[in-house]
Amino acid sequence: MKKINLQFIPTEILFIIGKEKHNKFMDKRKLDSYMKEDGRCTSIIHNLKGHRVVICVEPHESIYETKALIVHEISHCVTMIFDEHGFKDDELRSYLMQYIYSECVRYFDSKKVK
Repeated sequence: MKKINLQFIPTEILFIIGKEKHNKFMDKRKLDSYMKEDGRCTSIIHNLKGHRVVICVEPHESIYETKALIVHEISHCVTMIFDEHGFKDDELRSYLMQYIYSECVRYFDSKKVK
């Protein structure tokens, strides 16, 4: 699991590879957000700790399809963050997507997932 902390807002993004790891993570926290699809993005609001978004992808045989799925789930993540904080700026959206993607893909590539 990769933790990504956003410094300008109290938000933590967790990137998880694999349905089984995602479901164990949610079970441990007694959260009803099971992953049945190839990708999932879940927003969790913590009153005192801020906002947490959990992104999970199930790797495909094609690394390109998996990385496309990562982009897809990050788009949901950024939308959730924008909705939570009332952001509207397109440039901020693009930079945030770029930052989260680079962090997730660097982690994904380091795990040598096929």
